[in-house]
Amino acid sequence: VFLFKKRLCQKNENFEKLSEKEIKSQVLKMLIDEKLYMQEAKKLGIELSKIEFEEALKEIEKRNNMKGGIKSFAKQYAISEDTVLSQIKSQIIWTKIIGTKVRPNINVSEREIDEAVENLGLKSYEVNIRQITIPVKLINEESLNAKAKEIDNIRKSFKGCESIAELKDKYKINYNERVVNSKLNDLDSQMRQVVARTPVGFFTPLIGDKNSFQMFMVCSKKLLDDNFKDREEVANKLMQNKIMQQAEYYLKEMRKNATIESNL
Repeated sequence: VFLFKKRLCQKNENFEKLSEKEIKSQVLKMLIDEKLYMQEAKKLGIELSKIEFEEALKEIEKRNNMKGGIKSFAKQYAISEDTVLSQIKSQIIWTKIIGTKVRPNINVSEREIDEAVENLGLKSYEVNIRQITIPVKLINEESLNAKAKEIDNIRKSFKGCESIAELKDKYKINYNERVVNSKLNDLDSQMRQVVARTPVGFFTPLIGDKNSFQMFMVCSKKLLDDNFKDREEVANKLMQNKIMQQAEYYLKEMRKNATIESNL
Protein backbone atom coordinates (compact mmCIF):
# COMPACT_ATOMS: atom_id res chain seq x y z
CA VAL A 1 0.00 0.00 0.00
CA PHE A 2 2.93 2.35 0.71
CA LEU A 3 4.04 2.31 -2.93
CA PHE A 4 0.54 2.91 -4.16
CA LYS A 5 0.13 5.85 -1.78
CA LYS A 6 3.44 7.27 -3.00
CA ARG A 7 2.24 7.09 -6.60
CA LEU A 8 -1.10 8.66 -5.59
CA CYS A 9 0.81 11.57 -4.04
CA GLN A 10 2.63 12.09 -7.35
CA LYS A 11 -0.61 12.02 -9.33
CA ASN A 12 -2.85 13.94 -6.94
CA GLU A 13 -1.76 17.25 -5.36
CA ASN A 14 -4.70 17.01 -2.93
CA PHE A 15 -3.74 13.54 -1.75
CA GLU A 16 -3.80 14.52 1.94
CA LYS A 17 -7.47 15.57 1.54
CA LEU A 18 -8.56 12.20 0.14
CA SER A 19 -10.70 10.02 2.38
CA GLU A 20 -9.70 6.45 3.20
CA LYS A 21 -12.48 5.25 0.90
CA GLU A 22 -11.16 7.38 -1.98
CA ILE A 23 -7.61 6.14 -1.42
CA LYS A 24 -8.75 2.51 -1.47
CA SER A 25 -10.73 3.16 -4.64
CA GLN A 26 -7.73 4.66 -6.41
CA VAL A 27 -5.40 1.90 -5.19
CA LEU A 28 -7.82 -0.67 -6.61
CA LYS A 29 -7.85 1.26 -9.88
CA MET A 30 -4.05 1.14 -10.01
CA LEU A 31 -4.07 -2.60 -9.34
CA ILE A 32 -6.52 -3.14 -12.20
CA ASP A 33 -4.44 -0.92 -14.48
CA GLU A 34 -1.34 -2.95 -13.75
CA LYS A 35 -3.21 -6.12 -14.67
CA LEU A 36 -4.30 -4.44 -17.89
CA TYR A 37 -0.71 -3.48 -18.68
CA MET A 38 0.35 -7.10 -18.52
CA GLN A 39 -2.60 -8.28 -20.65
CA GLU A 40 -1.97 -5.60 -23.26
CA ALA A 41 1.73 -6.49 -23.40
CA LYS A 42 0.84 -10.13 -23.96
CA LYS A 43 -1.57 -9.18 -26.76
CA LEU A 44 1.09 -7.00 -28.43
CA GLY A 45 3.86 -9.52 -27.99
CA ILE A 46 5.83 -7.19 -25.72
CA GLU A 47 8.19 -8.90 -23.32
CA LEU A 48 10.61 -7.77 -20.64
CA SER A 49 13.82 -9.74 -20.64
CA LYS A 50 15.68 -10.60 -17.47
CA ILE A 51 18.60 -8.43 -18.53
CA GLU A 52 16.33 -5.42 -19.27
CA PHE A 53 14.65 -5.80 -15.90
CA GLU A 54 17.92 -6.06 -14.01
CA GLU A 55 19.32 -3.00 -15.78
CA ALA A 56 16.15 -1.06 -14.99
CA LEU A 57 16.39 -2.03 -11.32
CA LYS A 58 20.00 -0.84 -11.17
CA GLU A 59 18.98 2.49 -12.68
CA ILE A 60 16.10 2.89 -10.19
CA GLU A 61 18.39 2.07 -7.27
CA LYS A 62 20.98 4.55 -8.51
CA ARG A 63 18.48 7.34 -9.25
CA ASN A 64 16.79 6.96 -5.83
CA ASN A 65 20.04 6.45 -3.91
CA MET A 66 18.95 3.04 -2.60
CA LYS A 67 22.16 1.98 -0.94
CA GLY A 68 20.80 -1.41 0.08
CA GLY A 69 18.91 -1.94 -3.16
CA ILE A 70 15.28 -2.87 -3.68
CA LYS A 71 15.44 -5.61 -1.07
CA SER A 72 16.55 -3.18 1.66
CA PHE A 73 13.91 -0.66 0.53
CA ALA A 74 11.15 -3.27 0.80
CA LYS A 75 12.35 -4.35 4.22
CA GLN A 76 12.53 -0.74 5.45
CA TYR A 77 8.85 -0.18 4.65
CA ALA A 78 7.70 -3.68 5.55
CA ILE A 79 6.65 -4.45 1.99
CA SER A 80 6.98 -7.75 0.23
CA GLU A 81 9.95 -7.61 -2.15
CA ASP A 82 7.87 -9.49 -4.73
CA THR A 83 5.21 -6.77 -4.52
CA VAL A 84 7.78 -4.04 -5.17
CA LEU A 85 9.30 -5.92 -8.09
CA SER A 86 5.87 -6.64 -9.54
CA GLN A 87 4.89 -2.97 -9.47
CA ILE A 88 8.18 -1.90 -11.03
CA LYS A 89 7.81 -4.52 -13.73
CA SER A 90 4.29 -3.39 -14.62
CA GLN A 91 5.44 0.22 -14.96
CA ILE A 92 8.34 -0.77 -17.23
CA ILE A 93 5.92 -2.82 -19.33
CA TRP A 94 3.59 0.18 -19.59
CA THR A 95 6.49 2.34 -20.73
CA LYS A 96 7.27 -0.22 -23.44
CA ILE A 97 3.62 -0.27 -24.53
CA ILE A 98 3.68 3.53 -24.85
CA GLY A 99 6.89 3.29 -26.84
CA THR A 100 5.30 0.78 -29.20
CA LYS A 101 1.73 2.04 -29.60
CA VAL A 102 1.79 5.73 -28.72
CA ARG A 103 5.19 7.29 -29.38
CA PRO A 104 5.43 6.37 -33.11
CA ASN A 105 2.20 8.30 -33.79
CA ILE A 106 3.30 11.51 -32.05
CA ASN A 107 4.97 14.34 -33.93
CA VAL A 108 5.82 17.91 -33.03
CA SER A 109 5.90 20.28 -35.98
CA GLU A 110 8.35 23.12 -36.47
CA ARG A 111 5.39 25.49 -36.36
CA GLU A 112 4.36 24.20 -32.92
CA ILE A 113 7.92 24.66 -31.67
CA ASP A 114 8.08 28.18 -33.17
CA GLU A 115 4.81 29.16 -31.49
CA ALA A 116 5.88 27.75 -28.12
CA VAL A 117 9.28 29.44 -28.30
CA GLU A 118 7.56 32.72 -29.20
CA ASN A 119 4.97 32.44 -26.41
CA LEU A 120 7.63 31.63 -23.84
CA GLY A 121 9.65 34.69 -24.87
CA LEU A 122 12.63 32.56 -25.85
CA LYS A 123 13.18 34.05 -29.29
CA SER A 124 16.07 36.50 -29.45
CA TYR A 125 15.56 39.80 -31.23
CA GLU A 126 17.65 42.82 -31.92
CA VAL A 127 15.02 45.50 -31.44
CA ASN A 128 15.37 49.17 -32.35
CA ILE A 129 13.01 51.18 -30.17
CA ARG A 130 12.54 54.95 -30.02
CA GLN A 131 10.84 56.28 -26.94
CA ILE A 132 8.64 59.36 -26.71
CA THR A 133 8.05 60.79 -23.25
CA ILE A 134 5.14 63.17 -22.76
CA PRO A 135 5.10 65.07 -19.45
CA VAL A 136 1.82 64.92 -17.57
CA LYS A 137 0.33 67.76 -15.53
CA LEU A 138 -3.34 66.87 -15.46
CA ILE A 139 -5.22 69.30 -13.26
CA ASN A 140 -8.76 68.83 -14.51
CA GLU A 141 -10.84 67.16 -17.18
CA GLU A 142 -10.04 69.93 -19.65
CA SER A 143 -6.29 69.35 -19.35
CA LEU A 144 -6.85 65.61 -19.66
CA ASN A 145 -8.80 66.08 -22.89
CA ALA A 146 -6.10 68.41 -24.22
CA LYS A 147 -3.39 65.84 -23.49
CA ALA A 148 -5.43 63.08 -25.12
CA LYS A 149 -5.82 65.25 -28.24
CA GLU A 150 -2.09 65.94 -28.30
CA ILE A 151 -1.29 62.24 -28.13
CA ASP A 152 -3.81 61.51 -30.87
CA ASN A 153 -2.21 64.18 -33.08
CA ILE A 154 1.23 62.69 -32.49
CA ARG A 155 -0.02 59.29 -33.58
CA LYS A 156 -1.66 60.74 -36.71
CA SER A 157 1.50 62.67 -37.59
CA PHE A 158 3.72 59.61 -37.30
CA LYS A 159 5.12 58.67 -40.70
CA GLY A 160 7.75 56.22 -39.63
CA CYS A 161 10.74 56.26 -37.33
CA GLU A 162 12.55 58.78 -39.52
CA SER A 163 9.89 61.38 -38.67
CA ILE A 164 10.80 61.48 -34.97
CA ALA A 165 12.83 64.71 -35.26
CA GLU A 166 9.87 66.48 -36.87
CA LEU A 167 7.54 65.27 -34.11
CA LYS A 168 9.99 66.37 -31.45
CA ASP A 169 10.17 69.92 -32.75
CA LYS A 170 6.45 70.23 -33.48
CA TYR A 171 5.11 68.91 -30.19
CA LYS A 172 8.04 69.76 -27.87
CA ILE A 173 8.39 66.18 -26.74
CA ASN A 174 11.38 64.37 -25.33
CA TYR A 175 12.67 61.22 -26.92
CA ASN A 176 15.62 58.91 -26.78
CA GLU A 177 16.67 56.04 -28.96
CA ARG A 178 17.88 52.74 -27.61
CA VAL A 179 18.77 49.43 -29.17
CA VAL A 180 17.77 46.36 -27.23
CA ASN A 181 19.65 43.22 -28.19
CA SER A 182 18.25 40.48 -26.03
CA LYS A 183 15.44 38.01 -25.59
CA LEU A 184 12.09 39.66 -25.18
CA ASN A 185 11.84 37.67 -21.97
CA ASP A 186 14.75 39.70 -20.56
CA LEU A 187 12.80 42.97 -20.82
CA ASP A 188 10.57 44.08 -17.97
CA SER A 189 7.15 42.50 -18.28
CA GLN A 190 5.26 45.62 -19.38
CA MET A 191 7.81 46.53 -22.04
CA ARG A 192 8.03 42.93 -23.26
CA GLN A 193 4.31 42.67 -23.81
CA VAL A 194 3.85 45.92 -25.72
CA VAL A 195 6.93 45.47 -27.90
CA ALA A 196 6.04 41.85 -28.73
CA ARG A 197 2.55 42.85 -29.87
CA THR A 198 3.51 45.96 -31.84
CA PRO A 199 4.39 45.56 -35.53
CA VAL A 200 7.46 47.29 -36.95
CA GLY A 201 6.70 50.90 -37.92
CA PHE A 202 3.99 51.44 -35.31
CA PHE A 203 3.62 53.00 -31.88
CA THR A 204 3.06 50.81 -28.87
CA PRO A 205 0.06 51.58 -26.64
CA LEU A 206 0.64 54.19 -23.96
CA ILE A 207 2.61 53.27 -20.86
CA GLY A 208 2.19 55.83 -18.12
CA ASP A 209 2.51 56.89 -14.53
CA LYS A 210 1.54 60.02 -12.60
CA ASN A 211 4.41 62.03 -14.10
CA SER A 212 4.48 61.10 -17.77
CA PHE A 213 3.25 58.98 -20.65
CA GLN A 214 5.57 56.94 -22.82
CA MET A 215 5.04 55.58 -26.28
CA PHE A 216 7.58 53.42 -28.07
CA MET A 217 8.11 53.34 -31.80
CA VAL A 218 9.19 49.89 -32.88
CA CYS A 219 11.54 50.73 -35.75
CA SER A 220 12.93 47.27 -36.39
CA LYS A 221 12.88 43.71 -35.10
CA LYS A 222 15.64 41.46 -36.32
CA LEU A 223 15.22 37.81 -35.43
CA LEU A 224 18.50 36.36 -34.26
CA ASP A 225 19.43 32.70 -34.41
CA ASP A 226 17.40 30.56 -32.03
CA ASN A 227 19.20 29.16 -29.04
CA PHE A 228 19.38 25.49 -30.02
CA LYS A 229 19.31 24.30 -26.41
CA ASP A 230 16.14 26.30 -25.65
CA ARG A 231 14.50 25.04 -28.82
CA GLU A 232 15.41 21.44 -28.09
CA GLU A 233 14.05 21.67 -24.54
CA VAL A 234 10.78 23.15 -25.80
CA ALA A 235 10.45 20.43 -28.45
CA ASN A 236 11.06 17.70 -25.85
CA LYS A 237 8.51 19.22 -23.48
CA LEU A 238 5.89 19.42 -26.23
CA MET A 239 6.60 15.81 -27.19
CA GLN A 240 6.30 14.59 -23.59
CA ASN A 241 3.01 16.44 -23.10
CA LYS A 242 1.56 14.92 -26.27
CA ILE A 243 2.74 11.43 -25.30
CA MET A 244 1.22 11.77 -21.81
CA GLN A 245 -2.11 12.94 -23.22
CA GLN A 246 -2.25 10.18 -25.80
CA ALA A 247 -1.12 7.55 -23.30
CA GLU A 248 -3.95 8.59 -20.97
CA TYR A 249 -6.42 8.25 -23.82
CA TYR A 250 -4.98 4.84 -24.74
CA LEU A 251 -5.34 3.69 -21.13
CA LYS A 252 -8.96 4.89 -21.00
CA GLU A 253 -9.71 2.83 -24.09
CA MET A 254 -8.04 -0.19 -22.48
CA ARG A 255 -10.20 0.24 -19.38
CA LYS A 256 -13.36 0.64 -21.45
CA ASN A 257 -12.70 -2.55 -23.37
CA ALA A 258 -11.20 -4.45 -20.42
CA THR A 259 -11.86 -8.03 -19.45
CA ILE A 260 -9.64 -9.06 -16.57
CA GLU A 261 -8.22 -12.51 -17.11
CA SER A 262 -8.25 -14.89 -14.19
CA ASN A 263 -5.46 -17.31 -13.31
CA LEU A 264 -7.92 -19.58 -11.50
